[in-house]
Amino acid sequence: MKETVGKTKIPEHVREQLLAAIDTEIKGEFVPRSKINELSPSFPYNHRTLANRDSLHTGVIGAFMVGKRIIYPKAALLEMLREDLSR
Repeated sequence: MKETVGKTKIPEHVREQLLAAIDTEIKGEFVPRSKINELSPSFPYNHRTLANRDSLHTGVIGAFMVGKRIIYPKAALLEMLREDLSR
């Protein structure tokens, strides 16, 4: 019989601590995708993963371009992460 290994759900208090840490690390209301890992070392995704999600239309809602850079609203970035961690 084949055993299946399920994902362990992250406890809510851990999720909230991670989100609070990221919120504190990102000082402004907007964050460039290319700088997310520099501005927030606690952020669990690489900026290239975010680029892939943007191309699949599963990324941060409300992203916009300034020149050639993608900019995310911090609130939308945190909301996307909250939804991902809740799964």
